Amino acid sequence: MSAVFVLAAFARAEPVRLTIEATDPEAGAVLRSGESLYVRYRVESATPVAVRAEGWSGGRPLPLSNSGIGALAAGGGVDGAFLFSNAHDAPVSMDELRLVATSADGREALATLSVPFKLTWDIIRPQTTRPRPDWVRLWSEARDKKSAAGIRAFNARSAASGAGAAAGLLMPVFGLLVLAVGVGGLALPIAALIRWRGAWRAAALLPALVFGFVLLRLVRDIAADSTSHNLWPLELLLTGAPSLLFLGALALARRFFAASDTKTTPTA
Repeated sequence: MSAVFVLAAFARAEPVRLTIEATDPEAGAVLRSGESLYVRYRVESATPVAVRAEGWSGGRPLPLSNSGIGALAAGGGVDGAFLFSNAHDAPVSMDELRLVATSADGREALATLSVPFKLTWDIIRPQTTRPRPDWVRLWSEARDKKSAAGIRAFNARSAASGAGAAAGLLMPVFGLLVLAVGVGGLALPIAALIRWRGAWRAAALLPALVFGFVLLRLVRDIAADSTSHNLWPLELLLTGAPSLLFLGALALARRFFAASDTKTTPTA
């Protein structure tokens, strides 16, 4: 019986312990939309775990963007995470901060730490310039290095499999496409505003305003928090392409109506 008891005790996994060591900012703060709440936490676990941070309000999860899943090896350790809201139509408030630990493959829930934590993302709050604590800076640098190492490893595997050459050709093409759409999405509406008159000029103002707003928001948010728009080239592409299509349709319509007016004008 003693041997069975020893084996059973050895097989039973130790509980996962989650501890929040620091946050930036502290509870009660008001952030601007796009600014991040950083969380530093400690994990104690006998097995590898995956940890994610969540923001809740009124017992419901908030649709916040986050830093993704943090993976820790057996034994645990200290890691970090961030949460932010990109809502631009209404403030977003949270009253609960959660850390959720699962097995490394994400299939089994192991532990959840829930603490009261009031914080608001305000859409009209001006840009802040408060300094980040050292632990946020160090964690962000380590995370960037880890991401860069992962990208290099992926590129190495792709090159070994023959896909690296294709990806190497596509990335410059994508970069040129983003550049062309970005420049065209802003320059062509401005040119139309200068050359067109009347209702056509008013119609051309719409894509110029939309693209200009998105561009200024990207510059403002990235200046305040470099992690707030990690997919900014895709945002430019998704905004600039419809603006160019709309402007192209306007140009065709303007040319069509101009040709119709020329045909119907009586000659002396």
